[in-house]
Amino acid sequence: MKKNLPALLLVFTFLLPSAAFAQTAVKITPAERKMADEITANQLKDYLYYVASDEMEGRDTPSRGLDLTAKFIGTMLSRWGFKPAGDNGTFFQKIALRRDTVDAANAFVEIGGKKFAYGEDFMRVFGNNKGDVSAPIVYAGNGWMIKSKNVNSYQNLDVKGKYIAVYGEGIPSNQYIVPLPSGVSASDLQGERGKDWADAVTYARQNGAVGVIVLPSKFLQENWGTLRQQFGRTRYYVEKLAPAVPTAATASM
Repeated sequence: MKKNLPALLLVFTFLLPSAAFAQTAVKITPAERKMADEITANQLKDYLYYVASDEMEGRDTPSRGLDLTAKFIGTMLSRWGFKPAGDNGTFFQKIALRRDTVDAANAFVEIGGKKFAYGEDFMRVFGNNKGDVSAPIVYAGNGWMIKSKNVNSYQNLDVKGKYIAVYGEGIPSNQYIVPLPSGVSASDLQGERGKDWADAVTYARQNGAVGVIVLPSKFLQENWGTLRQQFGRTRYYVEKLAPAVPTAATASM
C-alpha cells in the first residue's frame, strides 16, 4: 500500500439486487437433542482432523480436495444410516457454479487522466460488470439514509447515472461497506430497507447510480495487503442462489 496516499474502495455497476436472507428459528426435538448430547469431543476431533488434513488439499471450491471431502462425508452418512436426498439416490447434487474473477492485466481506474492499476492501486470488492464504465462522481458523506435518526446523506443530490463517493470512519461489517454513523446502532435500522433506511449500496442501486466509491477509514488503509489478498482471488458462486451483487474494487491513490 502507498501509505502516503489515501485508499479508495470502488463499487461498480449494479446489475443484480443483493439478497437478504432471513433466519428462522429451528425447533429441536427431544430425540435430536439426545443424539447431539451423545457427540463427544474425541469423535469430532477424529473427523475434523481428517477433513482439515493436507490430504484434502485445502478444500477449495471447486477442487479435487473438496470432492474427496464430500465423498468422505457421504460415506459416513451412509454408515450412520441416513437416507440420501441427492441426485440419483446419492448424497450429492450437481450444481452450476459461476466463476467471478477480474482480468487484472487489463483492469484499471482512470481519474483526472491518471490511471490506477488493479491490485496495486485498487481492488474490486464485489459486483458483476463488464467493459468500460465512465460516469461523473458525486460525494454523499457517509452514504447513509436513516429516517428515524434524521440522517440523509442524499438530500438535494441527484445520483442517477453517477458514481456515489462516500466515506466512513471505523471498521466496516460484513453487511455494509461503510460503518454506521456515529450515534447510530443496528437497532436503529427499523422498517423497510430502501424506504425507511438505506446503506450506500442499497440507495445507489435503487436510485440508478452507476456504482459507489468508498473512501475507506485509516483502518482499511493500514490493512491494504489483507484486502488485496481477500478480494483479489477468484470466487465461485451458485448463480441461482445469489441475486446479483454489485462490483467492487479497492485503490490507493
